[in-house]
Amino acid sequence: MLDPEFIANASNGRGRVFWVKQEAAADYTTFVAEHPAYEDGVAAVYTTIQAAIDAAVTNRGDYIYVTSDGSDYDSATTITVNKNRVHILAPQGFDGGGLGANNSVRLEATGDVPIFTVNSAPCEIAGFFMKCATDQPAITLASNLFHIEIHHNYVGGATEDGDGLGLIYTAGFTNHASIHDNYFDGAYAPGTTKTIAGAIILSGDSNTRNIIANNIIITGKATTLTTALYAGGTGTIVKDNILFENVDGTLSEGIKVDATTLCIGNRVAMETANIANALVGCAADLMIMNYGTDAAGGETILQ
Repeated sequence: MLDPEFIANASNGRGRVFWVKQEAAADYTTFVAEHPAYEDGVAAVYTTIQAAIDAAVTNRGDYIYVTSDGSDYDSATTITVNKNRVHILAPQGFDGGGLGANNSVRLEATGDVPIFTVNSAPCEIAGFFMKCATDQPAITLASNLFHIEIHHNYVGGATEDGDGLGLIYTAGFTNHASIHDNYFDGAYAPGTTKTIAGAIILSGDSNTRNIIANNIIITGKATTLTTALYAGGTGTIVKDNILFENVDGTLSEGIKVDATTLCIGNRVAMETANIANALVGCAADLMIMNYGTDAAGGETILQ
């Protein structure tokens, strides 16, 4: 195991590396001994993600590695990302490089809060299996953030009754974000009737040049997704996403965008009665390349 000080001083451009491991884990004591504190006394191992974020230094490029565990990382309060250029990763969750994440590192909101509240950027969140609170998203983004990367996560809506926000949500504006290779399920297990605003909701009309690519969005059992993916603003690219209406769920709108967004290679599977809403909002003079028939006045190139 590499000493954290060695990693920090290596020529890989990273800041310090911090680890998160639950104290109840059988190998916790050994793990802490193998990852000693830095020379200035700052610990390398923490028992919560928030404590590791608090230890990070903004703009240093610190990495936070969350270790796998057989038990959930429960949080009654939101995890606040308030440091610029911090990377919060669960490497075991996406080691295979496939889409979404496995359940090696499970985060569950036990309070009525988002799992993550991102107030600073750029930042990176990847590799997590997230269980949302009833009426809350997995990740809430503050306004006026630049270059957020959210990728290779599995996000499940709550199983209880209730109407929730998007699973990734901001009503403000986000610029140059990259949201890719995530798997969004309306519920991580069969649940009761509920409505979720959508899986990815970037609704601010001042959003610019975001990329939303290669995500899978599926409605949960007895769940209505009002709009699966909403990209407001200008200059966003929405490409290669798959939207699927579960036989026991309802997808009211598929992809909703503002006029200057490019949609290419997306696939939407939904009931015939709602197919006119598979793609909503593109200008008539914008070339739209999607599988199937779109209803926005563009040219369907791929069948």
